[in-house]
Parts: sequence; C-alpha cells; structure tokens
Amino acid sequence: MTDSRRRSGLRLLTAIALMGGLVISGCLGQDYLAAPLELSHFDHGWRVNVERGEEFAVDLVANPLYPDVPWQLVDFDPAVVAHRRTDHITSQCMPTEENPCPPSIEMEPFLPHTRFDFAGVAEGESPLHFALEVDGGAADVTEFTIAVVADACEGDIGISANRCGLGDRSPNLEVATFEHGIEMPVVFGETFTVTLAANALHPGIPWQVAEIDQTVLALRSTEQDPVRSPGDWDTSDDTKPWHFLPVWRTTFEAIGNGESPLILEVVSGGERIDLFEMTIMVDDGTSR
Repeated sequence: MTDSRRRSGLRLLTAIALMGGLVISGCLGQDYLAAPLELSHFDHGWRVNVERGEEFAVDLVANPLYPDVPWQLVDFDPAVVAHRRTDHITSQCMPTEENPCPPSIEMEPFLPHTRFDFAGVAEGESPLHFALEVDGGAADVTEFTIAVVADACEGDIGISANRCGLGDRSPNLEVATFEHGIEMPVVFGETFTVTLAANALHPGIPWQVAEIDQTVLALRSTEQDPVRSPGDWDTSDDTKPWHFLPVWRTTFEAIGNGESPLILEVVSGGERIDLFEMTIMVDDGTSR
C-alpha cells in the first residue's frame, strides 16, 4: 500500500466515523458507546432524542463549489435547545506551541466543515434547521426535529446517542464526501464505488459523471439506494432504509493504466449546484 493510499484509507475511516460511528475493537467499542451524539447531512430528516443537559453536535461539510461559505443555523427553539458554539473548520490540523503542524499537512486536500454544538434544555420539541446560503439564496439545507425527553433510550421513535444501542448509522461509504480532492491509486481491473447523498433542496436530481478519461476509467453503474418515507421515525424495523435523502452509488472500473480526473456533479436548471472531484491513478499493481 502506498503512503497516498494509506492516508486515503485513514481519511476514509475518519469520514465514516464522523458520519455515524465506527466500531473497530472491543476497546474502541466502549469509546463508541460513550461518544456524544454527532449528526451529519446524512441524518437529514430524522427526529433526534436527547435528554436535558445532554450535549450533541451537528457537523456539516462545505459545498466544494463554495468551500469558504460556512453553514448557518437558521431555526431552533432556545427554550428547548441551547446553541453553545459554532466553529467553521478550515484546516485538518490545529497547531499549538508544543505540537506544530507538519509542513506536509498543508499539501493534503481538505474540505472545510462547520460544527455546531448544542445541549438539551427543557423537555419539548424544536426544529433544528441549517442552510448553506450563497448570494442571498440557499444552496443546500439540513433539517432535524430535536426532542428533549426524560429518557433518550426509551421507545423506538427517533434516533439517539450510541449508548442507546441503535447501532452503526454509517451509510456504508466506499468513498466519503470528505475524500473530495484526493488522489486515489487503483489497481488495473479494480472496481470502486463513489457514494454521495443528494442535495436536500433537489433530492430527485441524481449525481452524474461530468468528466472521466474513458481510456482509464469505465462507468459501470449508477444506482440509487431506497429512501425512507418522510416523517417515518420508527426504528423498530431495521430492514427499512436509513436515509431520508436519496443516496447515489456510482461504480467505476479501472480499464487502462494512467491518470484520470473523476468529476461528479448535480445540475439543476442548467446550473451546477454540487460537485465531487478526485484524481484516479491506475497501474498494474507491480509497484506496490
């Protein structure tokens, strides 16, 4: 495995952990169960159960077309939910005097994200709505219903922190949103899948391939995962799809040695509204 591919794998594990939790071993499993609830765009549409005083976070990745534009909190009830702080994170390293960032870190691609920290205040329900606002209009939205309850682990309506035993909420990403901008080595003949959620303002518009080198990569399939019915917060049936947002899986095969751009886009009314981009480097594997 090359250093580039190793870093890519570590970044992918980080992305999956951020988007829903990852259990690797018994030891880390305890950390998983104790982790505070953290929501992402992939959890859009859910009722979320928390208790009074319970802290939780929402972490939303920037749109690559507008990487410097942070997400905004646009609606919540402060009598039910307290907004503690907002951070727009633009670097994967936060240096200190004792631990400066290595020079190489600045060379690695990084997609900014906005983190919002909250806590439950009083029993009741509150909307929790976010928007990515560009030129006076919304480019994307993420919405939850927050229920502050006596026991977040009781019942089967809505989702809650890992300690309640809902299980792994990760969307089984082969390539995560956080991988935007990376160079990914692939062995000749290998297939891989790019998995991306729909834009919540345009959920019916699929991700589509905008650019590949067809001598290096071949598009093999584009599939949409089943979606959950809006407002269906019953978790007792684990055969139902997790996501309220459509999730698109695009599979490619490496058919020739060389380097290819891989650009996917969401287009509405002739205008590009979302973007995902990688560089795929294909060889026969003899250098690994």
